[in-house]
Amino acid sequence: MRGGSNLEHRGDSTLVQLTRSGDSRAFAVLWQRHASAGAAAAQQFASIADPEDLVSEAYLRILRAVQGGGGPTEAFRPYLYRTIRNVALGWIDKTSPISLEVAPQLEDPDGDPENLALERTITVRAFQTLPERWQTVLWYLEVEGLQPAEAAPLLELSPNAVSALAVRAREGLKKAWLQAHVSHLPVPPDCQWTTERMGQYTRGVLTPPARSRFDRHLKNCTRCSTLVDEVNNLSGWLAGILLPVTVGGAAGAGLLAQLRAGHPASVAAAKLGASRITVARSAVIAGAGIVAVAAIATGAWAVSLPPALPVSTPVAADPGRDASPSAEPTAVPSPTAAAPTDPAPTDPAPTDPPPPASPADPAPVAPAPPVVAQPDVTAPAIPVLLDPAAGALTNNASPVFTGTGEPGAHVDVQVTDPSTGMLSTIAATTVDPAGNWVALTTVALPDGQHSISTSQVDPAGNRSPADVRVIVVDTVATPPQVDALPAQPMLFLPDITGSAEPGATVSLRDDLGAVLGTTLAGTDGRWTISLPDPARDGATLSATQTDPAGNVSSWSAATPQLIFDRPGIPSPAPDAAIPSTSGSTVVEIELDGHEGMQVQVFVDGVSTGNVHTLEAAPIVRVTPPLADGAHTVGVRYFDPGTGAAGSVYTVAFVIG
Repeated sequence: MRGGSNLEHRGDSTLVQLTRSGDSRAFAVLWQRHASAGAAAAQQFASIADPEDLVSEAYLRILRAVQGGGGPTEAFRPYLYRTIRNVALGWIDKTSPISLEVAPQLEDPDGDPENLALERTITVRAFQTLPERWQTVLWYLEVEGLQPAEAAPLLELSPNAVSALAVRAREGLKKAWLQAHVSHLPVPPDCQWTTERMGQYTRGVLTPPARSRFDRHLKNCTRCSTLVDEVNNLSGWLAGILLPVTVGGAAGAGLLAQLRAGHPASVAAAKLGASRITVARSAVIAGAGIVAVAAIATGAWAVSLPPALPVSTPVAADPGRDASPSAEPTAVPSPTAAAPTDPAPTDPAPTDPPPPASPADPAPVAPAPPVVAQPDVTAPAIPVLLDPAAGALTNNASPVFTGTGEPGAHVDVQVTDPSTGMLSTIAATTVDPAGNWVALTTVALPDGQHSISTSQVDPAGNRSPADVRVIVVDTVATPPQVDALPAQPMLFLPDITGSAEPGATVSLRDDLGAVLGTTLAGTDGRWTISLPDPARDGATLSATQTDPAGNVSSWSAATPQLIFDRPGIPSPAPDAAIPSTSGSTVVEIELDGHEGMQVQVFVDGVSTGNVHTLEAAPIVRVTPPLADGAHTVGVRYFDPGTGAAGSVYTVAFVIG
């Protein structure tokens, strides 16, 4: 579906896919949806460039990337923030010193650098091991501070579904953070038992004896007590860590302050140049290539820099990287600058006559031989690959690789061919002046495991060793299997069982579309859902799964129809009229069915609390006194030994 108002209700990932297929209206919706947030982020770089120009250029680069098969896959807004930051840094004239007004925007917040780097590394790595769908919902709820109802249209989910997804994502983040923390920090022997069970403790699933032992340890261990507090408050840290990683240190802190405190600057940034941004949006969408050439030729994209920096026209580049260092920006002269003029002629100042030459002057000394610079033959360090993490599972066949490296170095991301062992480049970029890089995949990776090698080549041509890690691409989820149903007709409601991908979320629905239950498949892929009473014959069932990578399968084929063997109620007859006895009428109920079977009786949907054994002939029971009006009586087979219950047969009648 590509047209009309329906686009307003589509999620960001769907809009990106529609843009990739050529629907410019989908990109217009993305522009309208995120332009205000982008303006707030661009305001953090106002000392480098005009925020309006930054937003327009960022959207232009994203549009080109998407049309070329790249661009964002899930959370659009952090991708926009990162692109705005890279545009701003790429527009700095690298030949001029950065003024003191600009420098704070490029620095990290104050703090212990060692501890800050460690916490960032652990938290970012834990966050990046999560499925992209979980990362997206945590970004919008925990980083942006949106309510589920505000994030729902961005994810193309209902608010309740956003809340449920956020619960799973927060729990997954806790598990991943604990694992990353244990992997990077030594664990004292006395804390080994507690550390291994910390995840179970925070989820409240330890047995009472184990919990008592855990609590006793916490009373005497500051380390573990602090770790428990940290993991319980983990979601609250995300904004303070992820925003600086995405848009830079002080810029991230400034944006966080606006998001959290409703600072007046946030309102101003959100409304910044609305009319001019709208005009630029229309131009970009109408013809990205032509507009870019015309804009550069006329200076429309010129950057407003502080007085210490010259105004220059940036060269358009991929959103994930800055302009190449070799492509120097072209200076744009100011229309108000005065033309240089020759100085007024003046009389030369009188000078003393030169001294006479002395015959005793020494002979000229031969100049010293020139100093020959030694070539740089030192290989740079291995570049840091932040995303995707080692062992990451993704449903994006063209993942975006991000990391840090030596400013100006060329980064190659390569995949190993399992049959030949040969490396082929799938993404490449240049490290920006701040030491960050983003590389877009140029070829789609097939489903399965892939060995990824990432290295960098410094400006002298030295290549670093490679970071080698395995990632798993999974883009397809097949329908789960539903096991055969018990023989028909059934006396008792069955448990519906089947197979799916281990860890997948399985949902069961009937032929009317009602969801009957949801569960997680175990490590062996098996799942079970207890069937609620359909209260009718002829229903069919089907199942779907959402696998750990976030792929949603189609619904499985429908099962055979469900047929139940229910006990009967010969009297009263359906819709019978029962004479009233002063508004407190006792009604005789006949029950029949399989001799020797036990049944439960319900009056107006409430169990009487008794179990009755059927005989060869119908048995008679009486109701409690009933008021005049409509009533129901129901009966079902029941096994007190196992708790198994059948489908209820119900008769309605009227008293009065």
